[in-house]
Amino acid sequence: MTRTAWKQPLFVAFVLAVTLVSYFHALQAEFVWDDYEYIVDNLTLRNLEGLRRIWLDPRANAQYYPIVYSSFWIEFQIWQLAPTGYHLTNILLHATNALLVWVLLRKLSLKGAWLAALIFALHPVHVESVAWVSERKNLLSGLFYLSAALAYLRFGGIIQKREGYNWGAYSLALLLFVGALFSKSVTASLPAAILLVLFWQRGKLCRRDFLLLIPFFAAGIVAGIHTAWLERVHVGASGPIWDFGLLERMLIASRALCHYLTQLFWPHPLMFSYPRWEIDASQGWQYLYAAALGIGLISLWRVRHVRRGPLVAALFFIGTLFPALGFVDIYPMRFSFVADHFQYLASLGVIVPVASGLVELGDGAFDRLDRLRGSLAKILPVILCGLLVALGSLTFVQAQIYRDAETLWSDTLRKNPDSWLSHNNLGAIQGVRGETERAREHFRRTLELNPDYYIAETNLAETLTQIGEYEEAVGHLRHALEIQPAYADAHYFLWIALSQLGQMDEAVLHLRQETKFNPSFQAHFRAARLLGEADRPRDALLELELAAGLRPNDEATAIARGNFHLALAEPGKAARFYREAIRLDPQSAVAHNNLGRAYEGLGRAEDAERLFARALRIDPEHKRALANLERLLRLRSRPPRE
Repeated sequence: MTRTAWKQPLFVAFVLAVTLVSYFHALQAEFVWDDYEYIVDNLTLRNLEGLRRIWLDPRANAQYYPIVYSSFWIEFQIWQLAPTGYHLTNILLHATNALLVWVLLRKLSLKGAWLAALIFALHPVHVESVAWVSERKNLLSGLFYLSAALAYLRFGGIIQKREGYNWGAYSLALLLFVGALFSKSVTASLPAAILLVLFWQRGKLCRRDFLLLIPFFAAGIVAGIHTAWLERVHVGASGPIWDFGLLERMLIASRALCHYLTQLFWPHPLMFSYPRWEIDASQGWQYLYAAALGIGLISLWRVRHVRRGPLVAALFFIGTLFPALGFVDIYPMRFSFVADHFQYLASLGVIVPVASGLVELGDGAFDRLDRLRGSLAKILPVILCGLLVALGSLTFVQAQIYRDAETLWSDTLRKNPDSWLSHNNLGAIQGVRGETERAREHFRRTLELNPDYYIAETNLAETLTQIGEYEEAVGHLRHALEIQPAYADAHYFLWIALSQLGQMDEAVLHLRQETKFNPSFQAHFRAARLLGEADRPRDALLELELAAGLRPNDEATAIARGNFHLALAEPGKAARFYREAIRLDPQSAVAHNNLGRAYEGLGRAEDAERLFARALRIDPEHKRALANLERLLRLRSRPPRE
């Protein structure tokens, strides 16, 4: 073992330890926002059929990132819905990525690899990617991305300085890159990043460099196009909100880049949802961001013959962020043009040159500062320690806001008072708790800030139905459906409001619309129950028929269909469904009892008595079967009329 070899495992342990400490509050956090869609309410995590759909059905979940959802599937089998396990996995993945940054930079003989890894691990802009479970996408894609980069550099001889190619490393790099794309398609920028590294190392690129990366570019383009298509047609990133021309998109991109740079150097305040800028190409000041970036890039280009590193780092930063700069329509831009988690990997384009420059400064690499070398050697370690402590402390504090959904949205609203998303989500939380007045205030404020937010209209209407203000609720729901006719929840609550107002015919139409736009088994079954309670058995049977088509061998559906036919005085049809329920579950006391009732209606008293008795043998506590049997016995023992 060399004199420094023992330091490597010590550094690994140190990175793991400081990351866990900095994210301590995340371990105690609950699920927030999209975590419910990704995990809590995600039926694909429940069984092997769900795992099959995760891989083979691109629309099974919000996005087609099968490796991410597979990781959630595995964890669900281990700790179900206990959030601590998911948070711990995120933290460990982030620490691993920081260590991969360290290994990669050391292999490239870049100074300050240890400092870059620690800054990456502790920087508070990454809290959103780590403390928010849904952003497992960033962490897993980062793991595969950095591993693929290591493998490719080994293949090309950049690391080992060998002649020829290591084709095994090439195959591994391509496989890992596909893993990155299956975790988050923004990693499609990896082949361009590899070209930048090769340019930094050699000062030029050759034709072979591009040819070798063709499979990587092809895979990235396919993944990018597929994700953009899903965002538009499945997630909903389309409509007037995204109607920007090229010039406006360039203004968004330049301002976003300046925002991300600022947050890396001065991470305050960090918000879960930043204000969404008003983009106006007629306002001259909005071009200042693009001008500043242009001047910076031109300056870096002019000094590239002296130091290529800063130019390469800047291009990496811009290129890695490109999918999130507004040129591609993505759903989160409905709320804001920027988000901390967008720059998870891109941040390395700033962190690495800064860390390397600081260490080089301490080593006296800059001749003009040679006279200060002695002083720097004394104070630089103190400065670096202070920097890391400050970053870790900010992360420790920032992780607290992910404690629960109410804390997250309250913190966002405190920093961004006009966040209509936060108002709406806080209102939803308070509505569930029965704080009707506070919920209404938040929903009304949401609609003041965003009059066309149909979800807030529906949430406000739901609150109004809870306190019996059905007519006002109907007005809000009709407006919601004008904006988004396919919004199933609005149809559902319109059913509730109209049925309470006695307008049953229209109410039934909206309940059917709800199941049309939410054609799940649960929706059809619920609709049948509600229609039954409203004394509309024929309509209920139509919904149950659709439910049975989605889940053919379901005992509860068969029993429900029998019940409605029995209510319609159709015992023969009812008996057929009850027999089907008994076939599906021979130990169903309910099905035996109800079949007995159907046989009574058919005049088969002896068969009915036998079935009631059978139901009681299956479940001696079945009160209805006992009452039915006693009634039959009384009737049989009653003397005939004279």
